Amino acid sequence: MRLSTGLSKSGPKNGILLLSCILAPLVEEGLFRGLLQTGLKKLSGQLLPRSGAVAVAILATSLLFGITHLLAHEDLESGMRHVKIATIAGVFLGVLREKYGLPCSIGSHMFQNTIAENLDYGIEVFKWFYAFSCKQ
Repeated sequence: MRLSTGLSKSGPKNGILLLSCILAPLVEEGLFRGLLQTGLKKLSGQLLPRSGAVAVAILATSLLFGITHLLAHEDLESGMRHVKIATIAGVFLGVLREKYGLPCSIGSHMFQNTIAENLDYGIEVFKWFYAFSCKQ
């Protein structure tokens, strides 16, 4: 099941916006960057120098983060595209978490999801407007 803002007779789905722009970043960052990345960094730090442990933790966590985003898509093609995007975003968020702390990665994730959801909504509004106003 894909969560999208879409348009309905009542307008944007505010619950989905709340979920994807506030709650999901809090939960995902707490789980992926807070627990997993920190745990993997400690575990790999027993075998690798600090920089190697940080890199392994960020890359492994980002890959898991990307793969979990496959579940939000009904078709494999769009799912795999989202996996790639989420994995790259995961690397960025992991670096932010290491350099500036968990609140920074949470805030960045919220910002990214807000931009993405509103862009989707803007595109849907445009499609609706075009279909409604350009009927032949």
